Amino acid sequence: AEKRVEWCLLRRPNFLPILRIRAEIFRDRGDSNRALTEIRTVLKTHPDDVDARILEAEILMYQRNFEAAYRCLSPLSEVARRNHRIAALMAQICQLIGKPTEATEYRAILDSHKQTKRPNQ
Repeated sequence: AEKRVEWCLLRRPNFLPILRIRAEIFRDRGDSNRALTEIRTVLKTHPDDVDARILEAEILMYQRNFEAAYRCLSPLSEVARRNHRIAALMAQICQLIGKPTEATEYRAILDSHKQTKRPNQ
């Protein structure tokens, strides 16, 4: 996979999906510092990329840097109403950093996502 990623980046060096995949490869290998460096490089050129921001928060959580993960995702609190991944991460992060009221709010958002995805009976 790494060779294919590098091959793609040689042809399209700023192709966002491949840049994220490269960061994910480093994360999956356990090299969280390199993964964080890679994803922050992506965020410099694509600061509004929600998937990159989520990946940054996941890496920070893996590093047990929960406050930084919170700061990373908190600007996306409105997006969490439409994005269950952000709501789930924020619920978990808020619980870990001692913000139980906020964690409850994010869990309520998750519950509303589940209710809207139920098939009609």
